[in-house]
Amino acid sequence: GLEPDDEEFASLGRRLAEAFDSRYIRLVSSETTPLFEDMGRLVERAAAAGLSLGCLTNAAEAYAEAVLTAHDLRRFFGVVRGADTVPRPKPAPDGLLACCADLGVAPSRAVYVGDAPTDGAAARAAGFAASIGVAWAAAESRDALLAASGEDFDLVLDTVADLEYALFLGPSGPALETSDLAAFLAHFVSTPEPP
Repeated sequence: GLEPDDEEFASLGRRLAEAFDSRYIRLVSSETTPLFEDMGRLVERAAAAGLSLGCLTNAAEAYAEAVLTAHDLRRFFGVVRGADTVPRPKPAPDGLLACCADLGVAPSRAVYVGDAPTDGAAARAAGFAASIGVAWAAAESRDALLAASGEDFDLVLDTVADLEYALFLGPSGPALETSDLAAFLAHFVSTPEPP
């Protein structure tokens, strides 16, 4: 049998992963990978407001490309990267730093929205202005996100409407300037329900 130290073991692992990714990606459609309600509208609003959008996933880059394309959202993203196209996956900051470089955005002016503690840790390590955990999409439990809140996430939100409020100061407000972010996050945390 194969042993983990055998080169053939590593080669077989790579081939199996490639076969899995290829099949998984071929199955992507708007039906097999539905968006959370109102996320498409929020992405469109963010792009229309002039925010530079990037996507980083610990899945394969081709998977993220396929999901965004299936929902006609790829055009709003200046960069898409996956764990297979960055030196080290999250929680390392490499992917976020590469996305910022591709977008021409300083990490200190960037906000990362994620659904796992590794997302918050990557944003913190990259020196992002803020990281927002989204409990409705959490790969981990809400409790795990809350445990990371304050340590890695600056804020954990429960709904897409909460995220929209955080990014735009309400349903019809302007996009938030990152220079105002720290004061705003402190206010948002002390105001659990948007007005």
